[in-house]
Amino acid sequence: MDFYEWMAADGWSDLPARLRGEAGDPGSRTWVAGGDSADENFAGMVSNARFAADEVVRRISFAKPPRRLLDIGGGHGVFAARFVEKHSEMRATVLDTEDVLKRSVAVQAEEGVADRVELRTGDFWTDDWGTGYDAVLLFNLLNAYPLERKLALLDRARAALAPGGQLVILDQMRRSVRSGAARAVVELTNLRLFDPGTGGTYTLPELREWLAHRRMEKVRNHRLFSVPWTALVAARRPLDPTPDHEEAHR
Repeated sequence: MDFYEWMAADGWSDLPARLRGEAGDPGSRTWVAGGDSADENFAGMVSNARFAADEVVRRISFAKPPRRLLDIGGGHGVFAARFVEKHSEMRATVLDTEDVLKRSVAVQAEEGVADRVELRTGDFWTDDWGTGYDAVLLFNLLNAYPLERKLALLDRARAALAPGGQLVILDQMRRSVRSGAARAVVELTNLRLFDPGTGGTYTLPELREWLAHRRMEKVRNHRLFSVPWTALVAARRPLDPTPDHEEAHR
């Protein structure tokens, strides 16, 4: 069973409870952490990521050769690996839980970049992220949390970036999509991810507002042809020294 089968079938059983405002399942962040199908589910996520990864990496450009990348909750590490493959001077760190990263070792070996991708076990809510990164990835992450935690992740990402570094977000957002099939996927995913506790999916204007409050600039939405139902947004931390954002704005 891959991710989209889970979204289309197994992920709907608790929808009535969520519509009533009751607690639902733990969401896509934990669907590969354990259980009888964990290895199969993880393989599905890897396959889906590899389908889109090269286009995602192509869309993100840097003003100078990037050297350090941080992938928060990066799981399989496919995106970090593909960024490292493209940029010869780059090294990447993937921060996630032990249950997920133990499966990622083989992925990095298959990608041929195990010596340049660090798999760091930890809790991205409490552990130190470090600073001075040329890029921070928040991929398929913000939707899993309520608004205050979404904003906290954006705050921590900005603080981890070097001046001129890029925050890159890949996520499902409520937005207009031209293609009928892609539009159907977007709408079904929005419904699947609806949860009064997390706020569900968000819009690009909302994200732009959150980034503006954090003094992020050059916000750009990249259209993806491989996965048109998914939004890719990049924003830059200004080159001039500005204080880190201390209070989350709504």
